[in-house]
Amino acid sequence: MATTFRSPIHPSTRFEPAGRQRQSTQIPVQTADPVHAPARQLRPQDRTARMTGRFSADRLQHPMNYTPIVSGRGLTRYYKLGSATIQALHDVDLDVLPGDFVALKGPSGSGKSTLINLLGLLDHPDGGSVSLNGTNAASLSEDERADVRRDRFGFIFQSFNLLPVLTAAENVGYPMTLKGRHTHAIARRSAELLDAVGLGDKLDVRPDLLSGGQRQRVAIARALANEPGVIFADEPTANLDSRTADTILDLMRRLNHEHGVAFVIATHDQRVVDRSQRVVVLHDGQIEAGAA
Repeated sequence: MATTFRSPIHPSTRFEPAGRQRQSTQIPVQTADPVHAPARQLRPQDRTARMTGRFSADRLQHPMNYTPIVSGRGLTRYYKLGSATIQALHDVDLDVLPGDFVALKGPSGSGKSTLINLLGLLDHPDGGSVSLNGTNAASLSEDERADVRRDRFGFIFQSFNLLPVLTAAENVGYPMTLKGRHTHAIARRSAELLDAVGLGDKLDVRPDLLSGGQRQRVAIARALANEPGVIFADEPTANLDSRTADTILDLMRRLNHEHGVAFVIATHDQRVVDRSQRVVVLHDGQIEAGAA
């Protein structure tokens, strides 16, 4: 069964569970980028780019016409290790644009995972700022940050982070459950996503009965559940054999090319680096000159 993804969206409203009301800081939706703008607002080459899924190539030719999905400026992060203070990241600037496929490369301890955690709103910087379509994330409450992670971002982890008591379909559907979607819609989309990553026959299988590559494909399907604009992946091929890693990389590149989903990948894997459109090299918590 062939599956057609809808274009990723950036919802401007949030689901509020019954009995829970709060003043929500609205993050403006960027309406002039090639993924989300009405076709009539786009230049002819952008309309062609969207129809063909070639956001990335066109964006690289016209970089000033696109506003970042997420942007980091002067990002700095310190950690305490006993009595010592470790600087994990220092004064890092990075933009993630629609259709990006970015590899963060560097030795262990260079700041790759820290940068993903800050851009993905999993952690707070000690210095600098993260902006979402021009809105400073510092203005968001913890609940609002959680809403952004749920609705606009997807995450893929080295250790998969699947819930062992849930089936593959239930793992994929979990982010949609948090968003309050209807049960039947969740089941339908979970099945579509698993079919799209080649696991249409594994809907009712729990993670402990799946191979490493199959678990990572479930994690990719889960990351796509709420149609994010960007997916952050931390060493997604590290625990996989070479053949399986190639399959996972092929899948991520296909999703990027065909559906405009941006990827930011922290990696030691040279295959990921070789197939990325942009490589950011980190060393001792800083981006090497000319590497971004």
